[in-house]
Amino acid sequence: MKFTLEKAITLKTPYCILMCQRAVRGDGDGCQYAVCESCHAKRKPKGRQKLASYEERKMRCHHEFHNLVDQYDLWWCKKKEINGLNWMERAQGCVFCGGMFVVGDE
Repeated sequence: MKFTLEKAITLKTPYCILMCQRAVRGDGDGCQYAVCESCHAKRKPKGRQKLASYEERKMRCHHEFHNLVDQYDLWWCKKKEINGLNWMERAQGCVFCGGMFVVGDE
């Protein structure tokens, strides 16, 4: 998915994004799965679900809502970092609404 500033989600403290554990690491493994707060609120999980262990989530992607991890510091989404190497390797926007994450007003 290509994210652009035309459809930006401006994040101001406090905020929380839910991400795949592998996307949080940003080690170039290709996972950039993330969900913004409003899309997560609209798509609440149903029923009880088995939570994958940290080790399982670290080894392979788990994109079910109950296996996503909270991320409060999207430093790579500050305007000065956008399109840089750190930004390219990490989650850039919400997979549901397509909005690109932009942190702060800078």
